[in-house]
Amino acid sequence: MIRSSVARQRTTPFLTGEGVEGRALVALLAWAAIAGLVARATHFFRDRPLWYDEAALAINIVERSYIELLEPLRWAQSAPPLFLILAKLLAELFGPGEQTLRAISFLCGIALMPVTYVVARRIAGSQVAAVAAALVALSPVVVSYSAELKPYTSDALVSGVLLLATTGAQPGLSLPRLLTLGAGGFLAILMSTPAICTLGGIAAVWAWESRRQVRTLGRVAVLAGFWCVSFLIVAFLVHGSVASPSADIGRFMQAYWDPFFLDVPVRELPARAAQIFYGLVPQMLFGDLAPNGAMMTTGLLIVAGTAALIVQRRRSSLLLLSAPIALLAIAARLSLYPMAPRLSLFTVIPIAILLATGIWGTTPRSSRAGLVALRLGVTTLVIVLMTRSLIIDVRLAPRTEASRDFIASLMTDASDATPVWISFGAGPAWEFYSRVMRPLDARPPSAAEVLRAVGTEGFRSLPPPDQQRRFREWGDIEVARLQATGASCARLLLWHTTPEEYDGIRSAVERAGGSTPSTQESRGAYLIRACFPRAGER
Repeated sequence: MIRSSVARQRTTPFLTGEGVEGRALVALLAWAAIAGLVARATHFFRDRPLWYDEAALAINIVERSYIELLEPLRWAQSAPPLFLILAKLLAELFGPGEQTLRAISFLCGIALMPVTYVVARRIAGSQVAAVAAALVALSPVVVSYSAELKPYTSDALVSGVLLLATTGAQPGLSLPRLLTLGAGGFLAILMSTPAICTLGGIAAVWAWESRRQVRTLGRVAVLAGFWCVSFLIVAFLVHGSVASPSADIGRFMQAYWDPFFLDVPVRELPARAAQIFYGLVPQMLFGDLAPNGAMMTTGLLIVAGTAALIVQRRRSSLLLLSAPIALLAIAARLSLYPMAPRLSLFTVIPIAILLATGIWGTTPRSSRAGLVALRLGVTTLVIVLMTRSLIIDVRLAPRTEASRDFIASLMTDASDATPVWISFGAGPAWEFYSRVMRPLDARPPSAAEVLRAVGTEGFRSLPPPDQQRRFREWGDIEVARLQATGASCARLLLWHTTPEEYDGIRSAVERAGGSTPSTQESRGAYLIRACFPRAGER
């Protein structure tokens, strides 16, 4: 589809334009591709343990059967079934190590760069394609999630592949092609939950281009209906407990993602939309180091890119790029899907193309030296600033996290037989590293020696006074459980925990007459030794 756009690009050079801007853009794209590959590889090959969500997802992948992966997951996790199945297959073939489990995200993060280039070239030309691919290559958010066991970069790649297939498609919607598209869309839904937004945009484009052809329009409606029904079935079976507001975990997830929904009064909508836009665009480009004026500048570039597509009568191209974002916003308004940066990473290719089109436009390049210099200057400035943000992000990223080291010490210190108390946030890491990745010389504590804390997620929605009271009660209950073991001391592992939980357990130890003679802290993980007086010593 988008036949006019594809046809116009067949006569342009595949990689560059001609003249100074062509050579300059080749150099900038080469730099961005090399820097992006190096940054992705640096993140991926670091000796970095799994963090909370990764460990929670890994436990499900490793310990469940393929069929059980189609059921709601433990630890409030949710992921597309095909992503889980592929990750389990890799774990069985190469072992359940951190790099094996992250391999899908890594490969998808690399593949995003060429896919972005080809999609952008078909829509707006080789100059726009070079800039859009450079933006995706250097994005700190894309680089970071290319080395995590989460489906965010695979979401983006699935969206890109769908756009790639759509922009390269020939006119017409024959019955065999209808069946092929139906099957392809179904696989996309199995691999990526937000793929339904991209599929909705594709259906909207086909409906627009066949609006005067009743038979084709009917086939488009059937295809869109099949995709919607498929999505609803998969969402109900796989994500139902997490998304349902009637379930405890559903209420917690709704509260957790609340800042990224658009379900606010109309007077508050502009402020909320601006906050979300910052996460989707400036933060995508520069991470947490967006320069002053980034929001206004990127907003103007997107408006300019939109205007350029309208002026050149590329309404189908504009609809293809903007419809997924619009559907995402509608879902956020209805509290169905939050517009958090990582959950919205599937929009990175459309956003990059709109930004690049805002810089370069879609018309044949002007030979005026001043305009060429301005375009190159803006492009170079953006790439330099993104490179700076990426370098800082790679340097500051933790090489290790202490949860794995603390767990190893708890399991290998045979001289210490005191009970181990595991905070709720440390639970997934404890399960993964004590059962799946246990060192050969480690002795896992018996079940009688390990106490798992009760989760406190439900406290977050309480008013502050009630929240403080509940955390105090929770701490007292957990310390009473420790004392009931009869041990004079215990080892407390806290990780991925809140300040309220940390203060709650520490103050509860003190209220019980105990003390914390030693505390180890590293990168947000705590290993605390707590001792209690015996009954006759109080």
